[in-house]
Amino acid sequence: MTVDQQHPGVPHNPEPDKPWHTPGPWRYEDHDPDPSDRCATRCEVFAGSNENPFRVCLIEDTTHDHDPQIPDIRVLAAKRDLANARLIAAAPDLFAALRQVEWGVTVSDEGGAELEICPWCGNPQDNGHLEGCALADAIAKAIGGAK
Repeated sequence: MTVDQQHPGVPHNPEPDKPWHTPGPWRYEDHDPDPSDRCATRCEVFAGSNENPFRVCLIEDTTHDHDPQIPDIRVLAAKRDLANARLIAAAPDLFAALRQVEWGVTVSDEGGAELEICPWCGNPQDNGHLEGCALADAIAKAIGGAK
């Protein structure tokens, strides 16, 4: 069941062309787990100031019973979860960069008119992205237009 199905009365993003996420920058923190804890890792991603942080997400690896006698499993899980936290924390900056370069290449057509084109699919802004343009697909995923 989707969030929309679970909460039909909650409005959608009023401006679907724009992001509705918590503004960046985001930062991550990793925490050394208690060796007796079932959780191998715990990473958090925060937005806002250090004085008034807002937790964007929490990453905990609790999918397996981690045997403290096999530390490599815990170390691998911790490294993977920290890499995920770093990527999540970079999301607002990556999204802003995608939007900035989306139509960031200027070329001249045969008549000398300047066209802004997508650097990925090469299509002019007036025509929109070509089907399957990875840059357009990534932006659509970020604003809720694709999964």
